[in-house]
Amino acid sequence: MQAKNVLLIILLFLFQAMAAQDGKLSWYYPKLTDVNPQQTIKKGSSILNTHAVAGCVTGNCKTGTGEYLKATVADDPKQDASGIFTGMNLTLYKGKFSNDGKNFEGTVYTQKVYYDLVYKKDDPKLIPKTKYDISEESFWKPGEVASGMMESAGSAGYKWHGWMETATKPGTVIAAGQPNSFKAHFISDKAHVKIKYAAGGAYTEVEGRALTNGDILGGRIHFSDGSVYEGFLQKGKRFGPGRYILKDGKKEEGIWMLDSLAMPMVVNLPKDLFEPVTGVPVIAAIAYGGYPTLEFMDAGNGWVYSFYTNALYMGKMENGKLDGPGFMFTNSEGRVFRTGNFKDGKLVSGMKVRDDKYTYGGEYTTVITGNFKDDQLIPSCSKLIRYDAMGKPVRMIEGFIYPSKNFNKEFADGWAYVNDWEGKRDPANLQYLYNGEDYLNMSGQPNYVSWFTKGLKESETATYCFSSMKAQAAPILAMMKYRHDSVVVVASKRDADIAANKAAWAKREVDRKAACDIEKGRYDFKQGDYYQIGEGFDPATFMIAGTVDCILKRYLVLKRSWVQTTSKKGYWQLSTPYLSGEEIKKYKKIGANFSICTKCNGAGAIPVTEYHEVGGDSGYTAVGGGWAVKNPETYWKVEAWHQCKVCSGKGFIGK
Repeated sequence: MQAKNVLLIILLFLFQAMAAQDGKLSWYYPKLTDVNPQQTIKKGSSILNTHAVAGCVTGNCKTGTGEYLKATVADDPKQDASGIFTGMNLTLYKGKFSNDGKNFEGTVYTQKVYYDLVYKKDDPKLIPKTKYDISEESFWKPGEVASGMMESAGSAGYKWHGWMETATKPGTVIAAGQPNSFKAHFISDKAHVKIKYAAGGAYTEVEGRALTNGDILGGRIHFSDGSVYEGFLQKGKRFGPGRYILKDGKKEEGIWMLDSLAMPMVVNLPKDLFEPVTGVPVIAAIAYGGYPTLEFMDAGNGWVYSFYTNALYMGKMENGKLDGPGFMFTNSEGRVFRTGNFKDGKLVSGMKVRDDKYTYGGEYTTVITGNFKDDQLIPSCSKLIRYDAMGKPVRMIEGFIYPSKNFNKEFADGWAYVNDWEGKRDPANLQYLYNGEDYLNMSGQPNYVSWFTKGLKESETATYCFSSMKAQAAPILAMMKYRHDSVVVVASKRDADIAANKAAWAKREVDRKAACDIEKGRYDFKQGDYYQIGEGFDPATFMIAGTVDCILKRYLVLKRSWVQTTSKKGYWQLSTPYLSGEEIKKYKKIGANFSICTKCNGAGAIPVTEYHEVGGDSGYTAVGGGWAVKNPETYWKVEAWHQCKVCSGKGFIGK
């Protein structure tokens, strides 16, 4: 949405720090005067100009009309190594104050002023570049920010509370399609916005609920062509429950997936999506650990919703959890949007949109359509689209897709359509993928000859996600066979060359072994050496699995590390990375002559199903995590992990 940057600017004022009373208001009001940056120096301090100040400069800033001024140090530009800054941010609150100054209604202005740093007898002075009379309205008018209601946040200063409207700077030219009016309503951390746009763009007006980063979560959009959308959004696209009313009055209603109507149905949308409301009855609450954390309100006809700072739940409900069509947005594990059919509070079919740049540090957004279990994709015939940082789709895969073990990627194996943007099912867009990579371009991978042989055999019996794919795959099978045969020919020629030039190859092997021996001699690493990565209660560890790989000049290790999934479940994982000698030297050696524990396969724990009697009086039980009525015949069934006794939970065994 184009209003995103506007909202971000406004949100900067939510928690501006109210500065300590170190300086003098007389330095700034009514005119800018010289500042002594040493006046506020504290014993042992190396920062000279901590001369921030705030206070009432005119009128009554407790229970009447007045002007409240705040001056804070601007960190640009910094003049010298002494730490003296030559810029000041001035903020003026002009209007009515009440409740002993805790509430404010009026206009907020900001201006930045600069000083020259002058030394007199080795004492620094900050002299205003221009000695403004800041009591004049003409000084503040160009820096008008917004008008509305605010409340004190204690040491955090004032924050918006209620309606506010941003100001348009004098002489500003509004470009076509850009916002020309912006209003917002804040209650605590909830924000609703109303934006009007200049003619010539996609929208004429938008009103709805906003996230703290400025994205519009949902509401009502008036398009320039006369159509209107009411419902939820994901980065400006229709996503979740909503209704689209065309200019001729026709209506498309149901669950949307990125501007496509996926599940036509009648939906009920909460009033709170469009404007701030209070007093809506709570009809259900989900308890975690015995404490209600998510309160659900009635949206009508069995639909419920729950709004939080950066989380939202909306849909049909059964037994206190989403059950049926719905929409979910959470920010605790990264920015993840889900819509479709839910069961027991979790998505079972539909679309999941994950912002990888928030979750895993990447610069992509991944969109996955398919079936899900425990909030993770079920390996199945699915579609995956990846968007770059600018929102441009850069890769699409339709085929058999499955998640990786740590759930931060999804791979495709077998026949899949790649970048088939128009859905023509053109054989030119058909590829045979291995771990999500094009199988025909893997000649640089180790053991690619055997991979080709395996892939060629598997392709004959592979599971096809589209009925026409097997016939379409025929030309690619021929390509694979040709490539496979070519690789075999190259390998045969290589074997023949080795036989014909036995002496030269033998010398080459001797030279290679000598180089390898040099690499081995650089470090005193042995198979079975055991290392620890970092500190803590149960840190990650690894064991050296063999001698140095002479081609890679790296050591294969067995690494045991904790993996935290997006559904807040965790497990110990054994991986086999290659580490250089320099990397291994960084870690702490804790033993030698170790081997992997075959009992737990390096996990350090064994899965066990436990049955616990629901004991005690009626009430909350720690085991199982919930409320229960005493019943001797009732048991909690818990899937638990027990420490492996063979390796004492370490995953490796010393010989």
